Amino acid sequence: MDKQKLGMLVDVAKCIGCNACTIACKAENKIPEGAFATEIRQGWKGKFPNVVNFYSKIACMHCSDPACVKVCPVGALYQTPEGIVVQDQDKCVGCQYCVNSCPFGIPQYNRAVDKSFKCTMCMHRVSQGMEPACVATCPTGALQFGNRAELRAKAEQRVKDLKGRFPLANVYQPEEVGGTGLIYVLTDTPANFGLVEHPKVSATVEVWQDYVQPYAAWLIPLALLGSATSFLSSRLLTNKNEHGDHEERGDK
Repeated sequence: MDKQKLGMLVDVAKCIGCNACTIACKAENKIPEGAFATEIRQGWKGKFPNVVNFYSKIACMHCSDPACVKVCPVGALYQTPEGIVVQDQDKCVGCQYCVNSCPFGIPQYNRAVDKSFKCTMCMHRVSQGMEPACVATCPTGALQFGNRAELRAKAEQRVKDLKGRFPLANVYQPEEVGGTGLIYVLTDTPANFGLVEHPKVSATVEVWQDYVQPYAAWLIPLALLGSATSFLSSRLLTNKNEHGDHEERGDK
């Protein structure tokens, strides 16, 4: 397939909050109970009785310069030539580095399976010429999939069309992370849709990539061994102290 940069357009003016995308995503990607790779967030603006509801699909932004890929110590996260950030669940060790480094707060850690989850834009479907499951399922056309540049042009035209009804309508595609694969048509400010206005990647991400990650393959097992050793040492010390107390009291 053509190695173009692919992306997804999210038109919040068409989103009705039905959660069809959330359900389709879980079913298609076999995501366990309690974990989500995409979700619908609802917001409100105004005072009763003049209240406006907002609905928006929230998922991985597929950053052009993804912090999660930089910090993953086992290569479970990687970026395809099409610009899609994919996660290999078989490699994920549940370290949560991606959770803590994402400037959008997207990856979710699920304690039950000790893994993190995020949208992969259904790369397994895309590689076969199909749309992501959420796009194929959306009943209102709020989601579109295709070439990023073309989607950006559509988003800008859509905003122009919405300005009459929504003066604050805007295109949301943050440049702070080199641009994103998710492109939003918003009818109000990003904060009203649960989106970060100016995402910032922590400086520690670069430190991790340059100085820590090259040694991560053996640092993680070492850290786990250290935790286990600390636990066993604590238990042994506790048992020793308890035994000493018994002897002092003359317990048998």
